[in-house]
Amino acid sequence: MTDPCRRHALTMGSEVPEGDFRFRVHSVFAASLNLTVAGQSGLVTLAGAGTAERPRGIRLATCERFDTWPVQAGTEGRREGAQLVFDGTGGVVVLAVDLAQAEGARRRRLPHVDMHGADARAAWAACAQRLGELQAAGDVDLRLAALCDRQPATTALGRRLAAAAVALGEGVRGRDAVAADGAAADLVGLGAGLTPTGDDYLCGIMAALRSASRAGDANRRFALAWGRLLAERLTATTTVGATYLEGAIAGAFVGEIHALVTALARGDAGAPAALEALCGLGHSSGMDTATGLLHGLWLRGDEEARRHAP
Repeated sequence: MTDPCRRHALTMGSEVPEGDFRFRVHSVFAASLNLTVAGQSGLVTLAGAGTAERPRGIRLATCERFDTWPVQAGTEGRREGAQLVFDGTGGVVVLAVDLAQAEGARRRRLPHVDMHGADARAAWAACAQRLGELQAAGDVDLRLAALCDRQPATTALGRRLAAAAVALGEGVRGRDAVAADGAAADLVGLGAGLTPTGDDYLCGIMAALRSASRAGDANRRFALAWGRLLAERLTATTTVGATYLEGAIAGAFVGEIHALVTALARGDAGAPAALEALCGLGHSSGMDTATGLLHGLWLRGDEEARRHAP
């Protein structure tokens, strides 16, 4: 039998909390395990080797199925030096995770996407077409076509999401942080699941605003100003949703977003494959995030087209 106190080699990174602390298992999935840490907001995510980065993530050196671990939501534990120790009943240690050689999430700057360039716009169009196909097949509530082409939403929730996203788009175009924040208030926490659809969309559009701007320009100043307002609304959603939104506001995104933005920035013909990898996250979380990313880039591209029109 497998020893329940097996040890795993990890790598400590800059996003992993320092010092000794107590934690509780928030949720367990096949590919990840989320922890809440006493005295800290958000979640710390354990993931297996070979997985993409997660904000505040710890990546193990081994491939794991966390739903086979002898822990569940509510299991408490503590960090002792270089170990995460999961406690069972009667003070019995059921699992010890060695952090001595760990790899933690490291924030990487998103590359710049020039939506005025023909290559980036062509890659965007290919991704938009593929996303539309995936959204139709998955019968999801939020559709990119409802935002860019104003096609009718297919569900009542979809209509609410689209109306709020279109209103947010007007704030983005006008670089009006207050207007964007007002629209975002209708999106934070909207939808079902641990990461509601509205939160995923907002993470995507925040990634778009960062990648379609440069440090110090008007678009980046708008993104930072709106982010400060959005940060005040995180209590209106789930713990998981708030964790990802907090990361997005700070410029930290999942590895799949970074890969897709990189492909778009290069005008890479492989951009649709990167889109599909992002869309594979969760039931619809990846598609909802991709919708926010492509919508945000479309808003900036449309703006540039108008600005340079004869």
